[in-house]
Amino acid sequence: MNDTNAAIIEDHVKNMNLPESTGRHILDTIAVVEEHLNGGIELTKPMPGDLVMILNSGDCLVKNRSLGVIEGIIGEYRNHYLVCFNDSTFNDGKIVNASGGPAYCIDSARLKQSPRILNKTFWKWKDFPRAGGGEYYIKSCKVWILNKGGSK
Repeated sequence: MNDTNAAIIEDHVKNMNLPESTGRHILDTIAVVEEHLNGGIELTKPMPGDLVMILNSGDCLVKNRSLGVIEGIIGEYRNHYLVCFNDSTFNDGKIVNASGGPAYCIDSARLKQSPRILNKTFWKWKDFPRAGGGEYYIKSCKVWILNKGGSK
């Protein structure tokens, strides 16, 4: 990690106002922030592979505090994203594509940044696409909040 990235990470973590007792959380946060910086990914915008926690859902198919994953091309910001809940998610480092559902098209401006970092299970092809050729892995992901009961 270079000095510039270290300063950005330190500043980002300080601005999150995390309690002192969250040492592991801070390490996960630093890992995600560093990964975003190294990939040239904006820290303050939702991106494919990040998670969305829904509050005040009002939907019988998605319970309150459920997590969905933002689909799309890694590192490519959009004004609207498809967010899939109850998902099984493919992430090969280039694209994020989920199956499951329901999935909703959500305006990025409605997603509010959260200080939370959560682990998510993704899958990718071990070598080439084939039956039984997938492998699972765990990745730390930024969490964004969507308050369906809130105003736009």
